[in-house]
Amino acid sequence: MVERSLGEVYFGTGAVEPAAEHMEAAARTLEQLANRPGAAAPDYGEASSVYGTLGDLYSGSFVGKLDATKADKYFQRQIALNHKALALDPNYLRSRRGIAIAK
Repeated sequence: MVERSLGEVYFGTGAVEPAAEHMEAAARTLEQLANRPGAAAPDYGEASSVYGTLGDLYSGSFVGKLDATKADKYFQRQIALNHKALALDPNYLRSRRGIAIAK
């Protein structure tokens, strides 16, 4: 997905505002895709990983911008989406790992 790729590039170069803008757009799109009928655990896993990146962005780690409230909101969304993935496939290891990292 282009929005996610652009967000990751901007994040990697320290351009926080455009990174957040593109990652938020990617998160919305991926979550809509995950919520469609017939979605599978990996669909939720993809959406959750973008929310994890947004949490990192606002947690002040790496080149991020410190906003603990936003970081927590995004990490909580990451965890919730990983739980949805595990409800579909309890053996989906990417979501098990995502929950452990986000906590």
